[in-house]
Amino acid sequence: MARRYLSRNRSKKKVLVPLTDFVEAVGSTVLQIRTMEQAGAVERGMAASMVEACRSVAKEARIVIGENYGKDSSELRSFEAGLQPIFRPSSSESPYIEGAK
Repeated sequence: MARRYLSRNRSKKKVLVPLTDFVEAVGSTVLQIRTMEQAGAVERGMAASMVEACRSVAKEARIVIGENYGKDSSELRSFEAGLQPIFRPSSSESPYIEGAK
């Protein structure tokens, strides 16, 4: 899935989804899942599965970005840095753990 939207083709066309927009979409999705979990609309196990699905898409995207921009590229480093607070928050009070209040 990520390959379709993040890959550059051989004619150097732009990607369909800018990397920053992709990171924001992943973050927004995780935040919505955690908010629904905290509100009792989604069971904890289901929320964990949905967040893990988001993580899997992000992993696939990381591979695609590495293939297209290079494993040492600034694009890949920026992508990883953008995902860090989503999947490895520095605080237990992060909205990516607690949901929106």
